[in-house]
Parts: sequence; C-alpha cells; structure tokens
Amino acid sequence: MTTNCLERILGIVSSVFDAYSVALILRDTQDEYVITNHFSLGDHIAADSSIRPGTGLVGWILRNQKPLLINNFDREVSCLGYYHP
Repeated sequence: MTTNCLERILGIVSSVFDAYSVALILRDTQDEYVITNHFSLGDHIAADSSIRPGTGLVGWILRNQKPLLINNFDREVSCLGYYHP
C-alpha cells in the first residue's frame, strides 16, 4: 500500500472515531516499534520516533497487549510516547 493510501485510511479512522490523531505502529525489532504512518490534525507527531514496550501510554499498551481506557488524560503527568515534547 502506498503512503498516500495509508494516510487516507488513517484519516477515515480518525474521522470515524473523532480522534485528533491516528498512528499506525508496527514492530521493527523484537523490542522496538515504529510509526510507519500517521494522520493528525496537528504537526506535533514525532514520525521518526521508536517506541519501546513500557514507555509512555502506547508502550504500556504494547507491553500488556490490551487496550487502555482513560477518561481524563493529564498531559503534565503522562505522555503518549510519539509526540514531540
């Protein structure tokens, strides 16, 4: 699939779930995951970042292999793991 096609699909996913951003994260090595493509309404996603299991909220989801439901997200205390600081 081309990058443009993936961006369109992620844009649709973002629209359906009313999300600010969507990232497609795939395993690169045994202990690292990378953002292969993303769609965001902003410019702050670190598209070249790698995510290790246990690092940030996305890393927690990767390590535990289950979804994490958060009602109130405090940006001062937590991070997603793929945004520029």
